[in-house]
Amino acid sequence: MMSIWFLGDAAAQSFNAQLVKLYSVPNAGMYFEIVGAFAVVGAPVLFSMRGLLSRLVNV
Repeated sequence: MMSIWFLGDAAAQSFNAQLVKLYSVPNAGMYFEIVGAFAVVGAPVLFSMRGLLSRLVNV
């Protein structure tokens, strides 16, 4: 299960590295809305893939 944790963290960091280019004080609200939407969408996707990821890690 730690592999899913690391995968989620790596995906979030790479997403944020691209998104931070759009950050500015006037756009702060939109920036955090996009980050929140990514978390809301990404968490169930990783959760639904946990069986496949567990099998791939235990090869």
